[in-house]
Amino acid sequence: MKMLIRRTTDNSFEGVFSRLKVEDNNLTITVIERSRTFDNRSFAQGADLSEGYNDEILSDKTFDLVKMFKPRTFFYCYISGDIPRITDFFDTQYSNKSREELYRSIIFELMGVPPYVGVYFHNSIDEMFLIANQAIDEEILEVKYAELIKDNITLFDYLCTNVDGFISVNKEQNAKKKVLMELNPNTSLAALEAQVDLLTELVISMLKNQPDLIKSVQKDIPYLSSFEQVFTDTSLLAIKDAEKCLNEIKETKAKIRQVQIEYYNEKNRR
Repeated sequence: MKMLIRRTTDNSFEGVFSRLKVEDNNLTITVIERSRTFDNRSFAQGADLSEGYNDEILSDKTFDLVKMFKPRTFFYCYISGDIPRITDFFDTQYSNKSREELYRSIIFELMGVPPYVGVYFHNSIDEMFLIANQAIDEEILEVKYAELIKDNITLFDYLCTNVDGFISVNKEQNAKKKVLMELNPNTSLAALEAQVDLLTELVISMLKNQPDLIKSVQKDIPYLSSFEQVFTDTSLLAIKDAEKCLNEIKETKAKIRQVQIEYYNEKNRR
């Protein structure tokens, strides 16, 4: 793994900083506030101030990297609240992300809130890149895989330069993100429900026109009459006519197909 650090603190640092620790495939992030305990008079008199600071732990969270691992995926965590609290990591693969998680992570992006810590897994858990966007305890530089980088270098820039095949991975992920942002799952679900109800009505109508067939089906499916009644009572067609349902299905699926075409074109443009 590689730990990328923007800036470190020293013993005289005051304010909020973090300690990062990776051990046994666990990542621990600790947010600390350091305040001085000596007064200006002591400072002026040249007293030994090496012990004149107090560290208070504001937030502490441990993440299991094995459970978190997804190949070629970014994860970001943020600091939230007046008293800093570490959020869970949001992955940018989006395929397994709930809509709530997606919206929450996008809100952070829209507000211009930088991730507190970013993690990228390439092809294996050993190919993990971690970037810290805040002051880190200087002791971290004693870790063999820690590297101090410039403030203007992003994790994305670093990966483009140092990881083979990363650029094509990023194109694919951006294309997938675009698909999920352009398609509303509620609209897709409504179109799917309309299609199922139309097909159900079609099948029931066909059965009613085939007396011998419906008798045979009733032997194998004794709840057929109950099913028909439930369908009659709850069908979307009871509140919306078939033509309107068909138009909505057509519009929704046409948009889905178009977005999918754009996705595969972008994904294959490498």
